[in-house]
Amino acid sequence: MYEKAGKARIDSAIFAVGMIAVAMLMLSLLDPADMTAAQLAAFDPVEQGFAGLEVAEVTLAVLGVLVITGEWAAPTPPSRP
Repeated sequence: MYEKAGKARIDSAIFAVGMIAVAMLMLSLLDPADMTAAQLAAFDPVEQGFAGLEVAEVTLAVLGVLVITGEWAAPTPPSRP
């Protein structure tokens, strides 16, 4: 029982570190010092922030499908008379 909880914590930590790494990579690509004047004028930081919400929506939808299909695929215990 505790082994599963420990593995879940490790998996969660690895996922969190991975997401932080992806966020840092994306932020490093948006360096204003490397942008031209036209790119700076067209840059909208709010739009960039909301782009992450689209990824989160798809991720949660996939996770929801996996959870629901896992519940339906699990065998049901026999009913008692």
